Amino acid sequence: MDIARASIKRFRVIIFLCLLTLAGGVMAYFQIGKLEDPSFTIKTAVISAIYPGASAYEVEQEVTARIEDAVQAMGEIKHIRSRSLFM
Repeated sequence: MDIARASIKRFRVIIFLCLLTLAGGVMAYFQIGKLEDPSFTIKTAVISAIYPGASAYEVEQEVTARIEDAVQAMGEIKHIRSRSLFM
């Protein structure tokens, strides 16, 4: 039997199945878990600071060390790597 012919013959069954599918979709949509701010860990961050005229040591002492301390105070930090350059 052809699907089109069967659906024309059993019109009420097809309407019922369509409404049932629509109701199931609407119920599923409202039951889906939604997190406004999902929890995830940022794996990498890059911080650039420009300090004209300072040596690499001065940048290390005045900028990099302070940023490292602030980042380590945050949770879920396992490893910090920094590099101070002289430009």
